[in-house]
Amino acid sequence: MKILHFITILLITINLYSCSQDRVVETSNASDTTKVSKLQEPVKTPVDTFNTQLSHLLAGKTLPYRIPNITIYGVSNYNSNIRTKWDQLQSKRLDLISSWISSRFNYASTPDTAFVFYPFSGGDFLHVHTLYPDANTYFLVAREDVGIIPNLFLKDSNFVLKYLHDVDYVLRDIYTRSYFITMNMHIDTKQSTFINGMLPVLFWTLGNLDFEILKLNYFKKNASINQLEKIDTLANGIKPTLVELKIRKKGELKNRTLYYYSCDISDNGFLADSLSYNYLLNTVPKGCNAMVKSASYLLHYINFSKIRSLILDRSKILIQDDTGIPFKYFKSDVWNRELYGIYEHPIADFDSSVFQYDLHMAYKDTTMYKGRLNFSMGYHWGSKNQNELIFIKK
Repeated sequence: MKILHFITILLITINLYSCSQDRVVETSNASDTTKVSKLQEPVKTPVDTFNTQLSHLLAGKTLPYRIPNITIYGVSNYNSNIRTKWDQLQSKRLDLISSWISSRFNYASTPDTAFVFYPFSGGDFLHVHTLYPDANTYFLVAREDVGIIPNLFLKDSNFVLKYLHDVDYVLRDIYTRSYFITMNMHIDTKQSTFINGMLPVLFWTLGNLDFEILKLNYFKKNASINQLEKIDTLANGIKPTLVELKIRKKGELKNRTLYYYSCDISDNGFLADSLSYNYLLNTVPKGCNAMVKSASYLLHYINFSKIRSLILDRSKILIQDDTGIPFKYFKSDVWNRELYGIYEHPIADFDSSVFQYDLHMAYKDTTMYKGRLNFSMGYHWGSKNQNELIFIKK
């Protein structure tokens, strides 16, 4: 009860955050006094303290208060473990990616705030934010469930420590490979851990990237009206289809939005569920930025023609590796094409038919080839022979 009382007081304090009032500024000289127009300071949206602190707990960050039913020793060990892994992840991959993409697009002087579309994402907000750090809206879509996070502040110590361990375990492939292995994710979220979807992964990432959570909204499909509708409660085993997170980088004023939409984006999935396809058509704008990474070469196949066409139609910039849309779709009269890293045959998990001879030849073209990469972000993490392709619509 003490922790509930404390959290209640903390929430009340945050919600009573007083917005600055209008001011009248006066200037005067020897002859007159002139009133200058009122200056209204920006109103800063209050933080959702509960969910922000929950993300900090999952991210291995030190909380501003003690949790009586959670052993300090266990949480301290978890925090130390996550901090070590995060520091390695940041220095050996994220900082290198950030330096590469920032120098290419000169983010320091020209931030790109465009909508970002990331199909086949799983819960990977980490890498899409690194490639597009200034976006106002991120839209992730994949087959994995949204999931929910229990109120860990009310659970006993054993449950909390097991849950934290499971979060760390689910992220094991992100640490080493930069992508989720589909079979591992299926087993992890359906059978072997407390993690039942991508929301805990998103919370872990938001906490580590120093984002505050301002609002969390769940949505589910309403077949009768063929729309997504907001869920006021998750009682009775209701599974959300989409989660909307209003977020803000700590120390900034700009509010952003992160979406994760759980659906089948194959042509068969769209036929069986017209709501999903129409929702994407109405949500993903023309002139957006996009990303595809470690996508099992699905966009090479005829059964993913609709999502492929959507990406090609709506994107102004697409950053992908060779597992995304085949090179043959990027005609030189429509796209500027930049090739980075090393292109080689797909790893043994995939059929040799997805090898692209035209891309292989394009890597020999000095007008398109732009140089090596000093990081890995895809299937060739073992050899470091990673490729990245940037397509910019003319």
